[in-house]
Amino acid sequence: MKYRQCRERRVLGVAIAGTVVAATLPVLTLGEGVAIAAEPSQIADDISAESIAQDFPSGGNPSTENFVVDAVPSLPALPSAPVPRADAPARPATASPGDPIGAGNQASPNSAFLNPASPSIEADSLGQITSVSQLSDVQPTDWAFQALQSLVERYGCIVGYPDGTFRGQRALSRYEFAAGLNACLDRINELIAAATADMATKEDLAKVQRLQEEFATELASIRGRVDNLEARTAQLEATQFSTTTKLVGDAVFGLSSASGSEIDSSTIFSDRLRLGLNTTFSGQDLLFTRLQAANTTSFEATTGTPQSRLSFDGTTGNGNDVVLDTLRYQFFFNPKLRVTVSATGTEFDDIFATLNPEFSDDVVGSLSRFGQYNPLYRLGDGAGLGLNYDFSKSLNLSLAYFADDAGNPADKAGLFNGQFAALGQLTYQPNDRLGIGLAYSRYYAPGGQAQVSGGTGSVLANQPFADAATAADVYALNATYRLSSRFNLSGWYGYTNAQGESSGFRGDRATIQNWAVTLGFLDLLAKGNLAGIVFGQPPRVTDSDYRSDEAGSTYHVEAFYRFRFSEHFALTPGLFVTNNPERDGNSIWVGTLRTSFSF
Repeated sequence: MKYRQCRERRVLGVAIAGTVVAATLPVLTLGEGVAIAAEPSQIADDISAESIAQDFPSGGNPSTENFVVDAVPSLPALPSAPVPRADAPARPATASPGDPIGAGNQASPNSAFLNPASPSIEADSLGQITSVSQLSDVQPTDWAFQALQSLVERYGCIVGYPDGTFRGQRALSRYEFAAGLNACLDRINELIAAATADMATKEDLAKVQRLQEEFATELASIRGRVDNLEARTAQLEATQFSTTTKLVGDAVFGLSSASGSEIDSSTIFSDRLRLGLNTTFSGQDLLFTRLQAANTTSFEATTGTPQSRLSFDGTTGNGNDVVLDTLRYQFFFNPKLRVTVSATGTEFDDIFATLNPEFSDDVVGSLSRFGQYNPLYRLGDGAGLGLNYDFSKSLNLSLAYFADDAGNPADKAGLFNGQFAALGQLTYQPNDRLGIGLAYSRYYAPGGQAQVSGGTGSVLANQPFADAATAADVYALNATYRLSSRFNLSGWYGYTNAQGESSGFRGDRATIQNWAVTLGFLDLLAKGNLAGIVFGQPPRVTDSDYRSDEAGSTYHVEAFYRFRFSEHFALTPGLFVTNNPERDGNSIWVGTLRTSFSF
């Protein structure tokens, strides 16, 4: 009797051990009264249920024949048992360590359905699989192949044996089924929770509905405004000039007067209009086209010196004829290299940093031609090629070659045989306050075309060898420094070594120098306003083999104040004076009231 009771304990103990084996199966719907039968146990008929109850006082009375349990079981209260270690087979809580596990146990330690979240019952179990192909005894022809494949690939809750088999023909205990069902349900709940984590709750939807009702009037008004905006946008798209081109422009009205001790005073009222078309095809390029009409005649004709020229002077045709003033195309060859191809009208200051930020613009900057920037940048004008290369954010190299009359095949014209200038500049700007530039230019002009100083300074500084062909090497140092948000200091120095190229002048040399300091007082009295002061020496011949150098000192003094009434409208009164401009002891005074419009 005692032997039979111990044997019965072993059978029940192994069944209890099955509860710690996490089985994984598809969700099955069980009908009322359906039962899952385990393997018949080899139990002696003469063992009574009462004797079993004495050994398991807190449990129920399972059947002594085949352990069949109802589909909705009333599980016996089992004694608590420690979770089995991964390196030892599970044993019943009541079994002693020396008891063997019977051959008919339902909870064999080699269970084929294991929950990967539970401890393995063997140290070398295969663990979680990711594909049915990892199970050697599962074939596509098996009737449960698709169900097993779905569990593996969609839910990831199947493990196998160490030898890579599934053993699908093995019988299943109800405990294994319950554990497997629970594992898959947990996995499904995880997937549902992850998919709906960001979804609005009923409370959120109720709040939104209340807000819609409360602001119904405002929402209706916004819908009406949006509809109106869409209609206007559609109209603009239908009638716009171009989807790739933007129109920009500026207009200048000038009331100007020039006088001097040896000349008669003259007053003019003139204008200049420029219309620019900015066209981009990729967002990384720019085709710039500018039309111009102007009738501001230079004061040089009445004063006898280029040192009286205005920043915005010039005429087109017979006066206010519309001409193609500039045409160029710019693009980025790579993020560091920008390329400029000019067909006509491009000047060096269009692609080089002149480092005189508050004075260089002829619409709202300096009133005089000399006060805008170093005369070096006026040597190149026309067709050619420009390159800007950024070594870093602070260091830039700019190179350019421009010919004045590149489209003319005549003698002393064309891309290389006429007037040309090549310029190279290294610019260092370590921050947004300081900028330093070193520049060199090679210049050549055929006879009668020389403008060595870019139309600034004295007549001799522009034509040091009269009407002879002239070449020049021009060197420049430019710098700017923003002392504060309200004050900017800039300046430059220029040195020119000119050589005569025509017969009778070949080998002759002349030295020309110029310098200037500019002071800009930003936002003086009101935001956008600017007070500017320029003091310097315009280009002047200091040594020459052709003529004696220009004796005495010549200085340019300029002051102006720009009233910025809006982003598009400014009014700038100012005055500049040059003493002894042509070695004649005369002084030239030029006063201007410039009105500027931009759009």
